[in-house]
Amino acid sequence: YKNEKNIGPVKNWCRCVQEASGEYGKILWSDDLMAPDFIEKSIFAINQSDNIGFVFSAVGIINDSDEQIDLLYHQNGSSGVRDTKNFIKNTLKGDSSLPVSPGCALFRMKSLRESLLVDIPNQVNANTGLIAIGNDLLLFLLTCSKFDSYYYLPEVGNFFRVHEGSITVSSERGKLSAYYSMSIAYFISCNPNIDSESIGHFNARIFVQRVLYGYKRYGFDTWMSMYPRPIGQKLNLLYVAEFLIKRIVRMIKNKFGYSGSIRPLIPETFGHPFR
Repeated sequence: YKNEKNIGPVKNWCRCVQEASGEYGKILWSDDLMAPDFIEKSIFAINQSDNIGFVFSAVGIINDSDEQIDLLYHQNGSSGVRDTKNFIKNTLKGDSSLPVSPGCALFRMKSLRESLLVDIPNQVNANTGLIAIGNDLLLFLLTCSKFDSYYYLPEVGNFFRVHEGSITVSSERGKLSAYYSMSIAYFISCNPNIDSESIGHFNARIFVQRVLYGYKRYGFDTWMSMYPRPIGQKLNLLYVAEFLIKRIVRMIKNKFGYSGSIRPLIPETFGHPFR
């Protein structure tokens, strides 16, 4: 299928989903790769229960020579069914072992049609259909809100290529963090059952990151402007202090080579920046 004109990345993803006729959907971008047995393993996993919303695997980061240079979305433990409530809670706290890009996952087609959003309501008039940052993470979160479980495959089932042309690599550092935060804030505003502790940790993160990464240049004048509408919750300064301490410790480890990672130091975007 070919669009008559350039409709932007997110509308194009949705066009693909609408054209598909299968029971399950796997999104794979043109510069990425998939292991030959990923579909087989994922179909087996998701068919174990109607309560499993999606399956995702660990991801190998590769260069233009197809050499794996890093590992992404690798969690402790063996493969198996896991709780979507913990997925939501840990995403709000910034757990980078949880996926942002759906290129690592297999979904039920119904979820793709319902939860892959083009326009994300916001206060700064951001055209999220063209920016294509945050719609991907929101797909996971909205799917989690409708299912009890997801399934994790610890072996590398997908490969993301890092190069200068990637959407996330070519985007500004602060912009990535800002728009992923905005997407999570929208998800929170739609889900009144999210626990206040998780929201408190998230608010502390965006309060600090707004200063560190210059969110104001994207229209976010306050941390509350991340939300599509005003919320009643106040900022917990203890969570702010906790976040700052953890960040300082991490910066020290990175500076002196204790992190054990070959990834460049990047702003937190609730996941890895490479797609």
